[in-house]
Amino acid sequence: MNDEEYLRQDMRMFASQNPHMRDAIYDALKFLDNKPIRTESSACIPIPRFKETSDEVGLYWDKRGVGSCRVFTEILFSGDSYYSYFAVLGDVFGRTLERYSGRRESIHEAWPNDVMSILNNLQWSVPEAVRDDLIKENIVMEA
Repeated sequence: MNDEEYLRQDMRMFASQNPHMRDAIYDALKFLDNKPIRTESSACIPIPRFKETSDEVGLYWDKRGVGSCRVFTEILFSGDSYYSYFAVLGDVFGRTLERYSGRRESIHEAWPNDVMSILNNLQWSVPEAVRDDLIKENIVMEA
């Protein structure tokens, strides 16, 4: 089982234990199903982490990116087929370079371009052939 399958399994298990959150979990899974198709210039986006609160669930990335920049992106779902997001790119000194947010985005649409511009800073510094193998083995998500 790969990392994305573990993530999906954890989310389904959470939904079974918290029936009031099933729609939010469904929305998050649908969002993952709509991940961007890989292009020549796109990066490999690592699998996000899962979080839950009393009234919503979320997926987030919080990592160091290319050139030691800081990448934080959070996508929140409440079970109404929409999500909100917050994405920020910071430099090594803690200054904000780019910041985006959105509300009421449909889970059925493509991922927002501003979210992708932030997540593309998570490019892995591995040779193309190794990255392709990681994608084939579903260790990383395609961008």
